[in-house]
Amino acid sequence: MSAAAVLGALLSDTRGTVRRLLDEPLMQLPALESELDRYLERIAGAADDRSLTDWETGRELGQRVRELLDGWPSLDHEGRRLVQVAVRYLVLEDDGDGDLDSPFGFDDDREVVEAVQRALQDRRS
Repeated sequence: MSAAAVLGALLSDTRGTVRRLLDEPLMQLPALESELDRYLERIAGAADDRSLTDWETGRELGQRVRELLDGWPSLDHEGRRLVQVAVRYLVLEDDGDGDLDSPFGFDDDREVVEAVQRALQDRRS
């Protein structure tokens, strides 16, 4: 599955943001890991805020993205670009619904992460 197929698999209004992220230059693995770490720390801090009802989903998505990053060394350029999209979309505060502002804030993030996971699985098959 290519980047175009990932875009086609998205059902929500995430396509515009994902398209923009696909156009970003490829980052280095340590920079992506650092972005994810900072974001997961932020999610952990938000867990104390009872207005955020879905922080556990954010943490679970962070773990799934971390697993995608673990496979970085074995990926080609296209695979790395897709993983970068998953990381960058998750850490964006201003994507579909605000991650930390809405009980549904991680729904769009889940959609993107799952589309990237499927794309990578299809590429391995």
